Amino acid sequence: MFSRYDGKKLVSASRLESYAGCPFKYFIESGLRAEERKIFEVETSDQGTVYHESLMKITGRLSAEGIWGSVTEEELDRMVDETLKQETEEYGDRLFTYSGSEAYRAGRMKESLREALRILVKHARAGEIRESRYEQPFGRKGLPPVEVKTDKGTVYIEGVIDRYDVLGNGRVKVIDYKLSGKPISENYIKEGYRLQLMVYMKAVRSEERKPAGVFYYVIPDDTVDLDKKSGVSMKALMEDTEESAAQKQIVLDTLADDAAMDGIVIDDPETLREIAGDGSGKVIKARFKDDGTPYKNNAAMVVSDEEFDRIQGEADAKIREIVENIQSGKIDIGPMLLSNKVSACTYCGYRGICRFDQAFRGCRYREVRK
Repeated sequence: MFSRYDGKKLVSASRLESYAGCPFKYFIESGLRAEERKIFEVETSDQGTVYHESLMKITGRLSAEGIWGSVTEEELDRMVDETLKQETEEYGDRLFTYSGSEAYRAGRMKESLREALRILVKHARAGEIRESRYEQPFGRKGLPPVEVKTDKGTVYIEGVIDRYDVLGNGRVKVIDYKLSGKPISENYIKEGYRLQLMVYMKAVRSEERKPAGVFYYVIPDDTVDLDKKSGVSMKALMEDTEESAAQKQIVLDTLADDAAMDGIVIDDPETLREIAGDGSGKVIKARFKDDGTPYKNNAAMVVSDEEFDRIQGEADAKIREIVENIQSGKIDIGPMLLSNKVSACTYCGYRGICRFDQAFRGCRYREVRK
């Protein structure tokens, strides 16, 4: 049920979330190690892998060459073309070059990746970052593992942090790149649905490096619902006029707004400025006044240091509970159901094994509200 290395029991943060979603699914994945039959076609997971690898290579290059502040859009476009071409040609027996539909997906990915990098460059230039680290491992390599001590022994959490930044004031923020939206709330953390960011922060924080925040950055989809944009029409967008240019800017602004990061941020005015620059809400989903005071009703959670530590404590308690349950062999069929009616069963490939059906006695979801 755990990975083993040099006599130590290891687990990743994503596996812990998998157990919280459904213990039986975790058992099938990590205990029996069952694998879904692979069909030779591009799936969402394939796109996610290529997106992620391409993004990591390009952002790593920007940091290694120290050109976040000077790189041009034309240079970014060239990097995307070169990197995505290499990744798609090498991936899965040239899966992305197999047919016209796969080639079309690769083209759409290129546009989304270009937009993602333009936005990330704007984010970097808006704040004050002293140092950035990409694909930072912890556990067997890199930083020390996160230890979870129980009565039945110690388990070590390992993983790879997509990115963490040390701000000008010495605080650290953690960012995880995702292909789709990842809502976060204190209750989602408390119930184990969202543990990854808190585990990553625990791996990088120290007495000298206090938390600044933890965030999900969702790679933007290069589509905008024009029906929801007053005064924007497809016909006008296709024309080469001043009106068309203005409407295209509205679309670009919409994409940028949608790409603001969701997560948890410390309510320290200096920290907010060093993460987001101004208080417009275009970098993180939190708006704040000129004096650094956050507005109410922000989408992101704006908390004090004490509140962040309390949430970290709730995450630690849930992690310990999950580890103890795995050690005890608890593998009940108990899928989690979120308030938006998405459940652990929604995208599960093992439904044919567990045969979970609420029509049968004892088959019930564990409902979790945001």
